Amino acid sequence: MTVKRPSVLLVYAVVAVAALIWRVFAVAWDWGGLFAQIMMVAFALMAVVSVELPSLTSFQRWLCYALLTASSVLWFAAAFFAVQAVAPFIIVCLILVSIWGRNKKSRSKAFSSLVLAIPLISLLVYGSCQAVPIYQLRHLSLREVRAIDLKRLDAKDPGTKEIHLSSDTEIAGFLQALKKTTPYAPNGESNPQWQVTLVLNSGEKIYFGMEKGTLANPNTCRLRLGVTTYQNRPLCELLKPLAPEWF
Repeated sequence: MTVKRPSVLLVYAVVAVAALIWRVFAVAWDWGGLFAQIMMVAFALMAVVSVELPSLTSFQRWLCYALLTASSVLWFAAAFFAVQAVAPFIIVCLILVSIWGRNKKSRSKAFSSLVLAIPLISLLVYGSCQAVPIYQLRHLSLREVRAIDLKRLDAKDPGTKEIHLSSDTEIAGFLQALKKTTPYAPNGESNPQWQVTLVLNSGEKIYFGMEKGTLANPNTCRLRLGVTTYQNRPLCELLKPLAPEWF
């Protein structure tokens, strides 16, 4: 089976653009993340253009197809995870496509892959470390959480200093709002105003920072998990009656 490179490039370009359009509708306010994805799509298309499909063996061709399919799925995942969580996986896929899509012997390609193994694995570990915390937050269930504590980080400011949620109704509402957390690329506007602690029945505690949204989106809250930033409007609306001076 011989497949022309332009046909694969066209299919990949269509999928990448479709993911960009999906992102605009799913996360309309995340212009920083959209710009980053557009730049990555340009890089991806350059990598796909370099693939020499007619000269590849059957195994090499299907490996390239698998990697391109994986990166295509990840383009859509960018509407649910921050750039720092998704980009490393896409980059690894495209680097391997560039390696295995060249007209060289498999031994040479395998050697190149081994030379890059450590940095590529490091990228995958980094992406996983950014994706796991938000995935865990979105998928917490009521039976896992015992209480939720919110504490103001600046004790000198007036108003509510602490919020404690312990009833099933309060916790369920908080967890339901967390499921609607979406990406938000910028992460340098201000320091978190609240520290949120989720106390699990297992004894484990999950922490993340929270602050008020920007002037462009004042009805949202921004969640800080390490170097990633997310945005959540339902959570801000849920907390507003408990601390109207802050939310």
